[in-house]
Amino acid sequence: MLSSVDAALARRDPALPGLVHLLDPEAFGALLRGALPTLAIGAIEPRYIRYKPGTNCLVGYRIGLREGPTMVYACTYAPSGRAKLARASQLAAQAGALGVGGLVFDEEQIALYSWPHDQALPFLAHLTNPSNRASLLKQFCPAREDLHQAALVHLRYRPERRYVGRLVGAAGGDALLKLYAANDYHLAHMAAEAFQSEGPLALVPPCGASAHVRGLIFPWRPDEPLDTLVRDERDDLRAVRLAGAALATLHRQPAPRLPQTVLATPFVALDANARTLIALCPELQPQIGRLCQVFAAQLPQSLRHPQPLHGDFYADQVLIDPERRTATLLDLDNAHWGDPAADLGNFAAHLQRQVALGRMPATRAATLTEALGAGYAEVAPPPSRQRISLYTALGLLRLAPEPFRYREPDWPVRIHAIVATAEAILTRAFVAQTTPCQIKEDAYVG
Repeated sequence: MLSSVDAALARRDPALPGLVHLLDPEAFGALLRGALPTLAIGAIEPRYIRYKPGTNCLVGYRIGLREGPTMVYACTYAPSGRAKLARASQLAAQAGALGVGGLVFDEEQIALYSWPHDQALPFLAHLTNPSNRASLLKQFCPAREDLHQAALVHLRYRPERRYVGRLVGAAGGDALLKLYAANDYHLAHMAAEAFQSEGPLALVPPCGASAHVRGLIFPWRPDEPLDTLVRDERDDLRAVRLAGAALATLHRQPAPRLPQTVLATPFVALDANARTLIALCPELQPQIGRLCQVFAAQLPQSLRHPQPLHGDFYADQVLIDPERRTATLLDLDNAHWGDPAADLGNFAAHLQRQVALGRMPATRAATLTEALGAGYAEVAPPPSRQRISLYTALGLLRLAPEPFRYREPDWPVRIHAIVATAEAILTRAFVAQTTPCQIKEDAYVG
């Protein structure tokens, strides 16, 4: 049954007639069962939403079948994008987890893609087929013969954006496989080779790359995730300090292969996030406006000396090797040039989100943030606390839609809590600002 908050959202966005069905698992299930009456369809669980108000919405589902659970995704479009529906109809004659590769529901303006079909990741279907996978891996990564007959274990999947899987090779020779949408592959490949292991910083360069497949293969690293240490609330903060030292080392590298054109402009993301949050929770508009005023006054319009950044740095992106005293920084897909305070602030934002949602004590988050800064200071002078606070609040605004994106219960309440935490951080760090902030037209959840 459609919740009251999801029903209200669908009413506010009449440009997307399929939204009311995509947000309601029961309604979406009725569509599926009507189109595929011979298929025994079990539980339908929405797992991920990418939403651009007034333009499109994509929802990824986990669907129970007699053979076991599978993944599908469905999209609905505004009138300007409905030509994309034809792509799904072209898959109707192909095999997929639902018996067909794709379906179109014309009245609801919904396109459905059945695993393993993905219009933006065309080689996903090839790599999930064992015989095709073996042929591709021989071309993809010829030096790793132990991977040529590897099994594939699914790890993370964002439809039309990225797929991550674990290749389980012979004699434990595992690897990480990543597939990218067209606009993301080349930057991800350049970023993966832009930095070098140095001192406390360990990196995992790709052992295979294919522009044709739009994929990268990385050696598997068995080290302990920093996120596990953080969640376990262990008293030993050496791992966090080590991560800070590794991050500072990365910031100091010349990164010659990272294009100077990849320079972060936080105002673009700020505008998009602000409009998205207002679309999800219109009552937040005054609060978002106050935040934007401070950001407009304090965020640099340009950087005199930009430095290479990780781009999405938080505990989940770090592996710790205590014996070698190194921290491996993972997932450089979003590396760019910018203000080093942005990486430190993003790490703190992920901790503060946990505080806002009642999942971590505030004192614990403060201790971890201090430890990261102390480790950073062992290698390079850290940015000021005020600048880090600025980017912490900006990071919280970017994370605020996630309760909706991942279909958490009471998502409006959780969004409110995250936004309130961002405002409290800015209030402590800055006096009231009066510079107006115009919220532009494009907004995006995903």
